[in-house]
Amino acid sequence: MSQLRTCNKEGRSSSLSNENDMQNSDELTSKQEKLIAFLLTEKTIDEACTQAGINVTTYWRWMQDENFLHEYWKMRRGILENTVAKL
Repeated sequence: MSQLRTCNKEGRSSSLSNENDMQNSDELTSKQEKLIAFLLTEKTIDEACTQAGINVTTYWRWMQDENFLHEYWKMRRGILENTVAKL
């Protein structure tokens, strides 16, 4: 993953990462969308990560991303609401 080091107004160093680190964007990558789909259908996190083609470490990093978590819970809630509506 490529990173660009920058300095903010206070002179502190920070980094800007490529598209795989989506903490500053509202859009998910296709791999993140794929992982969410597999998290909702596979039995384990390991199986979901394998199916999505990502490392489990990446899963844990993405779970710290507010945008990723928001989309994950939104999809999970939608599935639950559809299931309850069918009952």
